[in-house]
Amino acid sequence: MAGHCQLASTAKGKAINGCNYGFGVGFNGSKHGHSFCGHLPEHVDMHAMAPILCAGVTTYRGIKRTGARPGQWLAVIGIGGLGHIAVQYAKAMGLRVAAVDVSTEKLNHAKRLGAEVLIDAREGDPGAALREKSGGGAHGAIVTAVSPRAFEQSVT
Repeated sequence: MAGHCQLASTAKGKAINGCNYGFGVGFNGSKHGHSFCGHLPEHVDMHAMAPILCAGVTTYRGIKRTGARPGQWLAVIGIGGLGHIAVQYAKAMGLRVAAVDVSTEKLNHAKRLGAEVLIDAREGDPGAALREKSGGGAHGAIVTAVSPRAFEQSVT
């Protein structure tokens, strides 16, 4: 893989934008192929980019893996640090968003970001509420909540 892309072949042993000869190294020491390395402008504000490079990449990949297509429903379960970004990406991708959380404040934030359906998981069965409010259920779900119950409910 080393030297596979033009940037890597001109690196001469130096890390460029997180890539080192075609490999990026994750926080846990794992190596990723050059296709997973982003190329950032030289003068980018890393504080501004950090949420997109972490939460953004995580949620974007999760949404893409659902296979949901524009016009279909995506349930975003957990509207926190990852979830609020998932709502924004899903809307930008043409998906209809159902936000599920246990916080009224976070659900209201999801609505401001474009969620069409808001479900308070404290008020009964969120799966039943989703099926009712979306006209049949979601085509995909991304769980960003740290609750085992949220994961269980996402597959029902």
